[in-house]
Amino acid sequence: MSLLITASGAIAQKPEKIYSIAKLDKPHEYYVQQAEAWWKVIEKDSSNEDAWYNYYKANRYSLMTFRGINRFDGKRNEGWVRESPYLKESEEIISLIEKNIPNTFTYYELKKAGFPVDSEYIENLQKAYRMQPDNPDTYDRRTGI
Repeated sequence: MSLLITASGAIAQKPEKIYSIAKLDKPHEYYVQQAEAWWKVIEKDSSNEDAWYNYYKANRYSLMTFRGINRFDGKRNEGWVRESPYLKESEEIISLIEKNIPNTFTYYELKKAGFPVDSEYIENLQKAYRMQPDNPDTYDRRTGI
């Protein structure tokens, strides 16, 4: 029986839409596996905007859940990206997004994610909103949009 459980755990996950962790909380391992699954989609088609968006979110939530597991103490938890070759820091992902899908909703939506609100942040968020006004990801409490 344990062989069956072990074997089923080795099956690669299919990429799934990554929902906000506030709406649908999944275990840390799920986000690590999803980062891998979405990266494999990107390797086949680096212009796939949906893949980049979900890859970014899988990485972000992987970091957040890593901090939860390791009792985040107010300092940056180093080492989480060493769990898998498919995990990357946000800044690196944004650079890759800029290179592969510039001037897209995903690029503008994520360009300054996690940074303080300033005129560039608001401008990028407004560009994303104009591209997809019905997308709730552009409704940011900090900017009133």
